[in-house]
Amino acid sequence: MSAKVSNEFKKHKPQESVYKHKLQVKRPQVKTPSILKYEHRKDDSWERRRSPGFTFSNLVLPDPNVQGLISQLQSSLQSNASKLSAEAAACAAKDTQLQAKDVALQAEDVSLQAQIDALVAAAATEGEYTTWTIQAIYDTNVLYHNS
Repeated sequence: MSAKVSNEFKKHKPQESVYKHKLQVKRPQVKTPSILKYEHRKDDSWERRRSPGFTFSNLVLPDPNVQGLISQLQSSLQSNASKLSAEAAACAAKDTQLQAKDVALQAEDVSLQAQIDALVAAAATEGEYTTWTIQAIYDTNVLYHNS
C-alpha cells in the first residue's frame, strides 16, 4: 500500500512542480518597439530579436541640409519673437496714451454738458430761447459726441 501511495505521489509531483514553476515565472511587461521584439524561448527565457520587416534602409538619417534649414528656421523664429515683443511694448505704450486721452475727453464732455445745462437753465428762466433753440443745443452736443 505504501508503494501505491508513493507511486501516485510521484505521478502528481511533477505536475505540481511545473504548475508552481509557471506561477513563479515573471515575464517582462515591456511594450515591444517596432525594431526589436521579444521572443519566448522553450526554456522560459526571453530573447530580443529583430522584427522580420526591419531593414537598415528603413532608417532615416538626418540630412545636413535639413539641419541647416532647421537652424535657419530657429533663428527666424527668434527674430520674429523679438520683433513681436517690441511691437507689443509699443502697443502697450500707445494704449496707455489713448487711455489718458480718453480720460481727458471724458472730462471735457462733462464740462461741456455742464455748460449746456447752464445755458438751458438760463434760457428757461429768462424765456429768451425757444424750444427749437434748446433742441439745437442738445443736437450739437450729440453731434459732438458722435464725431
